[in-house]
Amino acid sequence: MTTYIKITKYMSGASLKEQINELIDAGKIDEDVRLFFAKSNSLTMRDLASIIAYFDLVHDLDFDSENLVLKPRGSLLRMASNGRKLI
Repeated sequence: MTTYIKITKYMSGASLKEQINELIDAGKIDEDVRLFFAKSNSLTMRDLASIIAYFDLVHDLDFDSENLVLKPRGSLLRMASNGRKLI
């Protein structure tokens, strides 16, 4: 069963990597999780560049026809299963 979790690009607050590391700590990163940003969340290429190596961008019509989700790649799944975090 696919689980969708919203992450947010904050001006001040937890960074994207910190939010993902919190999900790793909570055991929520697995092959069925999809992360997403609210459609109104402003992102820069720098924001995406910091995490894109760990995710595939997927147009998931079951989720939303106007938004993309981040699907964890195998490398992130292996990191999470070994308790390693993003740096």
